[in-house]
Order: sequence, then structure tokens, then C-alpha cells
Amino acid sequence: MHEYIKRRGQPGPTESNAELVESGALEIFIGNAHGSEWSGHMAIVIPNYFGGSHALIDLTAAQGDVPERGILLKPLCLEVSDDFVQGSQPHYQAVGECHLIYRAYPNDHNYDTGNNWLAMPGLDRAVLMVRQRLSN
Repeated sequence: MHEYIKRRGQPGPTESNAELVESGALEIFIGNAHGSEWSGHMAIVIPNYFGGSHALIDLTAAQGDVPERGILLKPLCLEVSDDFVQGSQPHYQAVGECHLIYRAYPNDHNYDTGNNWLAMPGLDRAVLMVRQRLSN
């Protein structure tokens, strides 16, 4: 993937991935819907956490793991810009040999219609722990 990006730059959202796959890279999408589930991947943005920029917290980045290819992602805390938060620019992030692309959709509230992400054991406790740590 590194060589592909050096030659061509980051792949765009409509770009064919044929050359990318031929180069030996693997393209993984997180947030594709199955059936009536919400089609998204939720992360948390903490405004101005880094002074003039924001923190993006992705506790479920491991959804993109492909162990047989050596792709093992941990929860992430990334510094992102106003343009990303407003949805006008993607955020590109290298994590080891992986190149992640995040896109924000601040006006998409379709997650409110799906309950599959709310039915997680321990969710209330996790939210409480995050709030407590952020307040310290």
C-alpha cells in the first residue's frame, strides 16, 4: 500500500481499486450495512482536545482486523481538523503499514433509526467510564 500511495496518492472514493488490489494491498470497508442495519461506523469527536484541532476516538477500529494479513488495529485517538469534522475533507491516517481513511457525515443521523448498536452489553458502563476519564 505504501508504494501505491507514493506513486498515485491516496485513492479517491470513486477510484477503481483494481490497481490497488494488484499491488498486493487490501481494501477493507467498515460500516457497510447488512439488511436493515445502519450503514455506518461510529466514532467520537472531542472538540478542541488538541487546542485548535479535535480528537477522533475510534474504540472499534478492530472491526477492520484481518489477522491472516497481519492487520490488527487497536482503539485509536487521532488528531483531526475542522474540515474533517464539518464533513468537507476526509482524514488520512497511517497506522503501521495501514492507511486509514475516515469520512465524517455530520448531518447523517440515520443511526437513530437502528437499535443494533445500542443493544451492546456493558454500553452504559463504558459510557460512564469514558465520561469519568474525560472529566479528570
